[in-house]
Amino acid sequence: MEMVTFDGSSSTDNYGTITSYCWRLPNFQQCGTSIKYSFDLPGNYPVTLVVTDDLGRTDSITRTVTVPGVVAKFSSATFIVQTGVPVSFDCSQSYSSAGSIVSYQWDFGDGGSATGLIVVHTYVTASPILPYYTVTLIVKDQLGSIGEARGTITVLDRPPITTFTSNVTAPLTGDSISFNASRSFDLDGTIKSYDWTYGDGQVGTGVTAVHAYNRAGVYTVTLTTTDDRSITSTASLTLRILDRPPVALFTESVTPAVKRQLIFFDASNSYDPDGNITKYEWTFGDGTTETGRVVGHAYLRSGSYNLTLTITDNDGNSSALSQTITVISRHDPREWEPRQDTTSFLEFPSRYDQVLISNLRVQAAGPSGQKISLS
Repeated sequence: MEMVTFDGSSSTDNYGTITSYCWRLPNFQQCGTSIKYSFDLPGNYPVTLVVTDDLGRTDSITRTVTVPGVVAKFSSATFIVQTGVPVSFDCSQSYSSAGSIVSYQWDFGDGGSATGLIVVHTYVTASPILPYYTVTLIVKDQLGSIGEARGTITVLDRPPITTFTSNVTAPLTGDSISFNASRSFDLDGTIKSYDWTYGDGQVGTGVTAVHAYNRAGVYTVTLTTTDDRSITSTASLTLRILDRPPVALFTESVTPAVKRQLIFFDASNSYDPDGNITKYEWTFGDGTTETGRVVGHAYLRSGSYNLTLTITDNDGNSSALSQTITVISRHDPREWEPRQDTTSFLEFPSRYDQVLISNLRVQAAGPSGQKISLS
């Protein structure tokens, strides 16, 4: 800013007396024999003096006032940019009132610098203190005059790149599944934390994690990474956890079995690793079937029978266990062979102290053909 005094007292009037002095400058007008004016910027400015005499006659004169100095100006297509993105600066609007500019010096506020009329700079990191950097331009003309301009540019931190892998494609319940996020990275800093949610209410932390699911179903695994400026990003993976089939086991009360003897089969040792058993189905190999956890059955003829237990769990998965049951005859001359149209005899093993049978009626023929009826 430079103060200049303008004086019009040397003006003359050969035919009268000057009564008015009025000054006209850019965006300014004032009357008086002399005035003072301050120019904010260097440059060439027109100044006009208009004089008026006592007869109302006027005259004027215009002079160009040069305010020496350099004006520095710069522009950019954007003043908000992410790290890693090049940004261009243009200072072609800078000028010198006394001549031409001979040098352009740039300071980008992050330790970087450049020279030239148009320059390009890339910010690697966001500002560690303020959310912006101060860009400074210093220009110099051939007379050594210097002009300076400052501006700010906001540099935004880029979120981390989040990615992870798992070591399974068709996991079952109870399988230990490993997750690895070591390929995640941050372009303009470092990742400070790794947070996992497994979709079943459980969570974990760390670059690597291990988790097992107790129930079958579809789960979304989500990893959230946070960098050194608290910027986050996420990645997700959908897993279908498969149900484990139940395990069928059973015991028999007598082995080997005797024909017509009641045998009890017990599947209480069967289990489901990830749920519960809802159905027990038996096929005895002699054309008969039964349901239940514990069942009783008597084979009417000796021989080998393929007994199969099929169990079903609460997810609808099933498994089966088969076993050969050997049924023998008791060689006793008093043993009666039942006729084809009669009801078979049942022999109960001696290990059961009491057997309660209701509404039982037995008809048979003795050795001499006599009829025997028990009820």
